[in-house]
Amino acid sequence: NDKTDVLEFDRLLSNDPLTDATLFDVGPGKKMLTTRVPETETNKVWIYAKNEHGVYSEESHYDFKDRVARNGGSVFKVNDTFYRPAQICNHTYGEGLCIQKVNYNQGKISFTEVRRIVPPKGWQRIHTLNSLGSVTVVDLGRDKYPILSKCFRAIRASILILIGEKNRINN
Repeated sequence: NDKTDVLEFDRLLSNDPLTDATLFDVGPGKKMLTTRVPETETNKVWIYAKNEHGVYSEESHYDFKDRVARNGGSVFKVNDTFYRPAQICNHTYGEGLCIQKVNYNQGKISFTEVRRIVPPKGWQRIHTLNSLGSVTVVDLGRDKYPILSKCFRAIRASILILIGEKNRINN
């Protein structure tokens, strides 16, 4: 709410368990790019379309060669070209960002990788790039105790393997 600066529920966009969804206009209508729970750091991005009731439903999906499907910010436009920042999650969360050109041809969306961005020296993670007007926000992270963090990640991975949840190791 602009007057009270309070977040208010407006409407439900989808009944699916989505993660890091981003909306943009392409072709004849609005689209949503998203990953879904429980596979949030995967190689599959889901493409949703908005129906006449304002609800988004699954239209298709796109499979990448590696784990770069999770959104890393909003789709942005430079000249007449859309770009999508995506999180690189091949080994760990926040491993880097992958900037992808969004292609729209004959009603189908596809992606072309343009560039990869890794965290600057002294940082372990980069996972968000967003802009609004003249402000750009980059979300970086680092571990206060890197050795302990590696140990905890190894213990977590071992537990996930033991309980048969190997696919969740990087989540």
